[in-house]
Amino acid sequence: MLVGLTGRNASGKTTVVQWFASRGVRTVSCSDSIRGWLSEQGTEESRES
Repeated sequence: MLVGLTGRNASGKTTVVQWFASRGVRTVSCSDSIRGWLSEQGTEESRES
């Protein structure tokens, strides 16, 4: 099963992800993946990149 979580700033997304993770559910952050890719490319992280 794949569950996507979206929402506005400060809407509780992190709290929900932490709840899932505390119960052994594997979680993946799209932002973390993008940051890793930018780093591999040698691109500085910014809102524009």
